[in-house]
Amino acid sequence: MIDIDEKLNVSELLRVYGALLTSHQAEIMRQYYDCDISLFEIASDLDVSRQAVRDVLVRSVKTLKDVDKKLRLIERSSCILDAINAAKEDAKKGNVDAAIERLDDAVALLEE
Repeated sequence: MIDIDEKLNVSELLRVYGALLTSHQAEIMRQYYDCDISLFEIASDLDVSRQAVRDVLVRSVKTLKDVDKKLRLIERSSCILDAINAAKEDAKKGNVDAAIERLDDAVALLEE
């Protein structure tokens, strides 16, 4: 049984990098992680073994994690969003210099 944090993590990886998978891999991943369909049900629908579905899931998750380890798009986008939100708060408080500094940080992350 997969824990909820891992399921959410894989769903996010699929959302960001899913286009890098084959349509077959992406469909199995979406059914399992996003629609909560069991391995057995997916296997029955595709007329393959449960083990074949599991193998596709394991390989696909590894692919997505490897890509994310190299590109870090999820981590970077989270940091950029945090910097922008902090800049908005600084601007609301009238602290323009701090807001500009935080926006510069966000731009630096975009340029990586």
